[in-house]
Amino acid sequence: MGEHMVKGIIFDFDGTLVDTEEVAYQAVKQYLRDTYQVTYTRRDYQKSIGSADGVFYQHLEKSLGKPVDVEAIEACFTQAQRTKYPEVPLREGIVEVIQYGKKNQLKLAIVSNSRKAELMHFFAHHQELMSVFDLILTRDDVKEGKPAPEGYQKCLAQLALSEEEVIALEDSPTGVTAALSAGLKVLAYPNAFTTGMVFPEEAMVVAAADLAARRFI
Repeated sequence: MGEHMVKGIIFDFDGTLVDTEEVAYQAVKQYLRDTYQVTYTRRDYQKSIGSADGVFYQHLEKSLGKPVDVEAIEACFTQAQRTKYPEVPLREGIVEVIQYGKKNQLKLAIVSNSRKAELMHFFAHHQELMSVFDLILTRDDVKEGKPAPEGYQKCLAQLALSEEEVIALEDSPTGVTAALSAGLKVLAYPNAFTTGMVFPEEAMVVAAADLAARRFI
């Protein structure tokens, strides 16, 4: 994709735009330790990264071998988001991508598998960042979450852009699959939890230095 063809960049939120995965992992790890006296490992958490809520809880119950109290875990997540999200930084290289997009008048958007309320725990403390984006779509806006392409398809339609004009930035194979299924060029930007995972070969795997130097256009 030539630089002149790019008219938009779509970001995933958790683990891509901001480093929230550690907050979520620590929250559920502590809850399971306190409630069920079990050890929840990073490998356990990795199995559901990028997935919608239902898939996460399916993996969790499979790991434990028993049903879990979804409402209690959701409350645990919410508390962690309220207290920790204000401190969560943007991932390295993201500022440079946003600056590039604004300088070149690109449309910037977010397509997330998280609920709107979860994103708002972050953006409530970063209003200036929220205003950067032309569109934010969450799990509340679609019938099917990632890896289904619905979120990306809806985003393209609302931005009035074609798939050939947009780059997607994702941190997990689940998210990458969703963007590829929508026909987008995809940059896979692994984080501490997803490094080492196998990404679809159609995606371009990038590091922070690649984003900072704009080696993705």
